[in-house]
Amino acid sequence: MILRNECKATSNQHHGMTLIELLIVVAILGVLASLAYPSYTQHIILSQRTSALADMSRIQLQLEKDFDGNSYKATNVVKSNSNQCDTDDSDGNVFCHTATDRYVITIATTTTGYTITATAQSATGQTNDTCLGIGTTMTLNEKDVLMPEECGW
Repeated sequence: MILRNECKATSNQHHGMTLIELLIVVAILGVLASLAYPSYTQHIILSQRTSALADMSRIQLQLEKDFDGNSYKATNVVKSNSNQCDTDDSDGNVFCHTATDRYVITIATTTTGYTITATAQSATGQTNDTCLGIGTTMTLNEKDVLMPEECGW
């Protein structure tokens, strides 16, 4: 017969992490997050700039399509009683897909030309876009000139 000592219920081995080990893991995660966040924000800024450039190109194609030989008309592109690109989905006619908290796109037309302007908004940090340089706008005109050139396609 095997003799068992029933007084010792279990061994005293601890299974888990100490506070120091947990602090080290949290510190490592903090360092990784601080390295990744700037890259992430630059990626978001770049993707929103690309979206604004795509909308500007779409507007340019629509303006050229609607040119009647005498003047440029932006009635199919802008909100009613405004010069801003239509982003309202309530009427089922959305022309611009760029978030208005990132860029506000306006169109100015004349009989001989047009200027499409995308203005970066500071509330979401879009003005931190390095391609914009000192200013906060990108412009495209009827001669297919994009300013600043660094933001080009």
